[in-house]
Amino acid sequence: MLWLPEIVLENNNDGFFQIAYYCNVLVYESGFVYWLPPAIFHSACPINVNFFPFDWQNCSLKFR
Repeated sequence: MLWLPEIVLENNNDGFFQIAYYCNVLVYESGFVYWLPPAIFHSACPINVNFFPFDWQNCSLKFR
């Protein structure tokens, strides 16, 4: 049995929280476990283009 954390993007854009938890897990001899669930997240961030084309954007994604 393997515990898989529930990963949720709190500030998502479409209200859809589901992730595919049923996927393969790789377990190595060293005990390292690799789990990469397929997921697509949609989020939105405010954009500031005052200094275009030299502007930069910072978008924070809040996972729990």
